[in-house]
Amino acid sequence: MVRLEPPGAIGPAELREILYQGRVDVRLRPLATLAQPGAALYHALPRLRNGADEHLEPARYRTTAARAGLLGM
Repeated sequence: MVRLEPPGAIGPAELREILYQGRVDVRLRPLATLAQPGAALYHALPRLRNGADEHLEPARYRTTAARAGLLGM
């Protein structure tokens, strides 16, 4: 089986460095507001930043993160 990586995909070493240096932002996207005041459901979206502090597209790190067992549910 041939696995194709997306253009510009980062490898395990770069992913590890990003995580160790804390270059991770989390964006919350509302999914639903519940009947209870102040209660809502959110989808958490991680955004990784490279050494130049630019956000990486998820396609660039998703495969590497999946292989490392870092993707939940």
